Amino acid sequence: MTMSQASESNIHKSELASIAEGAGITFVGRIMDVGFRYLYMAILARILGPRLLGILLLGLTIVAFAGIISRFGLEICVVRYVSIYKGLGDEGRIKGTIVQALAWSFIVSVSIGAGLFIGSRFLSVSVFAKPELQPVIKLLSFSLPFLSAAVIALAYTQGLKMMKYVVWSRFLFWPLSNVVLALLFFFAGCGLNGMAAANTTSIFLTCILSMFFLVKCFPNIKHIKAVYEARKLLRISIPSAGIIFLTYVIMWTDILMLGYFKTSEEVAVYNMAMRTALLISLTLASFGAIFAPIVSDLYNRKQMQKLGALFKTVTRWNFGVSFSVFLLVALLSKEIMAMFGQRFIIGYAPLVILASAQLVNASVGSVGAVLIMSGKQDFVMWNNVGVCVLNILLNRLLIPPYGIIGAAIASGISIIVSNVVMLLEVCILLRMHPYSRHFVKPLGAGLVAFGIVVFVLNMLGNLVGVQKMLVSVLLFSAIFITVLYKLGFNDQDRFIIKTVKMKFANAARTCNEESNDSGPAR
Repeated sequence: MTMSQASESNIHKSELASIAEGAGITFVGRIMDVGFRYLYMAILARILGPRLLGILLLGLTIVAFAGIISRFGLEICVVRYVSIYKGLGDEGRIKGTIVQALAWSFIVSVSIGAGLFIGSRFLSVSVFAKPELQPVIKLLSFSLPFLSAAVIALAYTQGLKMMKYVVWSRFLFWPLSNVVLALLFFFAGCGLNGMAAANTTSIFLTCILSMFFLVKCFPNIKHIKAVYEARKLLRISIPSAGIIFLTYVIMWTDILMLGYFKTSEEVAVYNMAMRTALLISLTLASFGAIFAPIVSDLYNRKQMQKLGALFKTVTRWNFGVSFSVFLLVALLSKEIMAMFGQRFIIGYAPLVILASAQLVNASVGSVGAVLIMSGKQDFVMWNNVGVCVLNILLNRLLIPPYGIIGAAIASGISIIVSNVVMLLEVCILLRMHPYSRHFVKPLGAGLVAFGIVVFVLNMLGNLVGVQKMLVSVLLFSAIFITVLYKLGFNDQDRFIIKTVKMKFANAARTCNEESNDSGPAR
């Protein structure tokens, strides 16, 4: 057995179990979140049409940027310090971190929300030349304080590695309430402005639920004396704010610049393609959410060998699932975009380009989380500064002549450059990398499954739309899993599968017991 194999086999099962359980819960939650959000966007597309939908999405993007500034990285601070102080048993500092983060973000978000409300005419008319955007920005500006409070509250539960509350609030309740409220406002006769009001109402209700979960996880918060460490919090929050803000600039510059140079209809088509491409990194986000506090804890205890071994295992699972989703998205790109309406099919090429970039993102693993949670956030911030400038220049160069294709190329290049740079920094600064020989298995299984599906589709010939999508997904999944099983799983893979199966079996058993207990009296 080599040194690298020995280090992987020495992974402590407690951390691996936490990752498996947290990632499994988060992944299922994100799948449901994606389903509800697709339904939400499909409803909006039918209600508003591409032009008005583009205006609403532009308003949501503007407010999303404002929300990042309002929180100025405090959610990252909360995840990091709650995980550290929880390990030390220091409830006073946990309370101090939460109280400061909530208070600071509330004050700033109210101020920025007021600024958006007052400046809505300038943004809608002078910047984007879309007068209908003004009431949308005004209505959405009221959501900022509630959005900030919800994000901070859920960051606390994430720091405790209790991902179920993030799933229930952010991935289930929020998107489901968006769907329900959008339909209610539509049947009440509301149009574009009603959809904006429905979104704000959904965020308000999500905030209430998130704060309830915070109190539930910290029931004695009123009786604990808070210990405030403002300087330490600011030392992390300032570069973290830069990281988050610049990350969103990299992600959303193409939307804003399309809104400036092109029509709102093109904004809507591109937005749907971009949201679909993000499915590729769904597993990365699921593992990253639970992996981040574990990185902080292990690095703080200087257990680098264990951290490196976990990094390899998590990245391999990220890549395996993401690669299979990428192949399906590339194969079914036209059918996926057609789900939003015939006028959205032209977004299939940007979808494939953006999906390719997201595959690179998934294949390097949670490099950003590893750098930030190990105290190397300054490197990530300056990386993002450079990539942000590159992204703006590329979008300015490519959008006017090439439209949504140019935006996709610009964004794709920026994502790839950002991830490659962070991977190199992890290798140099922390002397670890996310790769092992086991990467060959999901790569081979994906290519075999893809080849067989393409052959079968060519043989059948006449499959279109939903039929083609259903046959492709079922056949690909069956072949991919079968080939992986034949190639064999290692000890860590088997342990993760066993842990996730036990977690959901226990959850199902609990649900059945509760259902029986609540049944009618005999």
